[in-house]
Amino acid sequence: MPGGMIAEAMTPDPNPAAIEFLREHISIEQHALILADIRRAGLDSWTAHNRFPFGSTVRSALRSAGFNEQVMGVESLDEIWGELVFRAVQAE
Repeated sequence: MPGGMIAEAMTPDPNPAAIEFLREHISIEQHALILADIRRAGLDSWTAHNRFPFGSTVRSALRSAGFNEQVMGVESLDEIWGELVFRAVQAE
């Protein structure tokens, strides 16, 4: 998926506090690397490829910080963790 198509898959109203949490907890050195990988592979492919162990660490951190499925309005954080990471690393 080309980078321009990434935004089309995004939810319109993500949780800004969860994005800020991830922005602060993913090292600044990783931001550019993650962003480049997502733009190269596409969000869906990147998310699938990084589901374990990175994605499971992200999902656990979100839950520990209070951003669980109920708060985020989803059945599973699997549905949105990649998008939240993408938004966190692109917003500087």
